[in-house]
Amino acid sequence: MLILNGFSSATLALITPPFLPKGGKALSQSGPDGLASITLPLPISAERGFAPALALHYSSGGGNGPFGVGWSCATMSIARRTSHGVPQYNDSDEFLGPDGEVLVQTLSTGDAPNPVTCFAYGDVSFPQSYTVTRYQPRTESSFYRLEYWVGNSNGDDFWLLHDSNGILHLLGKTAAARLSDPQAASHTAQWLVEESVTPAGEHIYYSYLAENGDNVDLSGNEAGRDRSAMRYLSKVQYGNANPAADLYLWTSATPAVQWLFTLVFDYGERGVDPQVPPAFTAQNSWLARQDPFSLYDYGFEIRLHRLCRQVLMFHHFPDELGEADTLVSRLLLEYDENPILTQLSAARTLAYEG
Repeated sequence: MLILNGFSSATLALITPPFLPKGGKALSQSGPDGLASITLPLPISAERGFAPALALHYSSGGGNGPFGVGWSCATMSIARRTSHGVPQYNDSDEFLGPDGEVLVQTLSTGDAPNPVTCFAYGDVSFPQSYTVTRYQPRTESSFYRLEYWVGNSNGDDFWLLHDSNGILHLLGKTAAARLSDPQAASHTAQWLVEESVTPAGEHIYYSYLAENGDNVDLSGNEAGRDRSAMRYLSKVQYGNANPAADLYLWTSATPAVQWLFTLVFDYGERGVDPQVPPAFTAQNSWLARQDPFSLYDYGFEIRLHRLCRQVLMFHHFPDELGEADTLVSRLLLEYDENPILTQLSAARTLAYEG
């Protein structure tokens, strides 16, 4: 085991002026809004040019979340706009794209009507038809194409993002990747990226966990809450051994694929002793944080009870490494945890060798 680098709240207080530390951490000066920001890299192994682009980001103006106050690890998402009020979950709502820009419907023309009805995507046929509406950012900067798919039989909805580099992203295909009102499943507030595929057939697959009552004291002010709305990023799998042109989620909600790399977000299911490498499979149920809180932006309660305790990078080369799941690196997160407000106090990057 090697400790590569790390930071603590005490050392951050000594940093003046900002600089670029070793290990990819970046500290930026306050911009016109006066907010300070920090970026910490996640222990993501390089692949054949297509690996998840994820990092921990801090903003002094950020709210609370699964990484403590101010910190976030944002994945691509599309959400209903809330700056003008609570969404109505009808055609009057506006959507925000992955870059935060308001989306508008693409104009319908004779050669390209909008919306259209689709029964298939490429060579993949669907058991129901979908109404597909094309959107674009109100202010164009990324030149991607967005499609909002709504099932005409069951009402399930998801988004496709066609990037300018040829990569196709699928957002919110299953309920596990949709943040919805537990009392009205059709009231979807956010669609989270669930799968991406390149023109060469390389995939990235994102898995999420739904909030529940594990290790939560359900008495007192926690009694009677429906806390199932929140979604936590759990695993990111990439490096499929065999290329595949089509999205796996077109045909299966749980694709059986040989993945070579898995990034695991641990919320207390494994031990955090730096001297003991954690297992790939979760050993316990996740832990409850001391400062649970709720968000109501979308008109229903989104209750958060979890803190990400560590991020683990596993390789899956059983023939070469002699085991199915090999831990190669780890970002261990430590918190100043209390019932009022939890803050990230230290992060340590560790690497492992056989």
